[in-house]
Amino acid sequence: MSSKEEILFSFYKLQYTPILQTLFHLLRKTNKRKLKAHIVVQDNHHANNLCNNLWQCHENTEFLPIGTIDDGNLLNHNATISSDIISDNNAEYLFLLGYGDYNNLKDLYDSYQRVILLFESEIKLQLEWGRSFWIACCNQHCQCEYWQQDKKQGWIKKQ
Repeated sequence: MSSKEEILFSFYKLQYTPILQTLFHLLRKTNKRKLKAHIVVQDNHHANNLCNNLWQCHENTEFLPIGTIDDGNLLNHNATISSDIISDNNAEYLFLLGYGDYNNLKDLYDSYQRVILLFESEIKLQLEWGRSFWIACCNQHCQCEYWQQDKKQGWIKKQ
């Protein structure tokens, strides 16, 4: 990226839709834009489980190449999953699922256009993580947006 200020941090507070369903929807939108994604989870066990669950979401939808860091051939996947922040698949978007470091944000996430944070409001640790990450982004003068679900499972942008 040419300027670190161009990174957009998008916070999605999930209240009515499971994280898997929301992630799959956002990955499909990312794929339609011909962009690549990298998804960071807590550990390799979670990465493999998430990959298997996302593949199960494919029924009755278009093909979405997803793999873990262990699969190799990362350039062949539109979305990769790992427990580390990498950009080996040349991803433009980074998804953090209730887990991730919020120190030195602009340096840590510099190779991405957008960092998308998904957290479930019913899980106390994820909610606290989302709030702490938001505060860190504000303190570090990052470009941020905050999305909250309404009762109809739509998204409302909060200011």
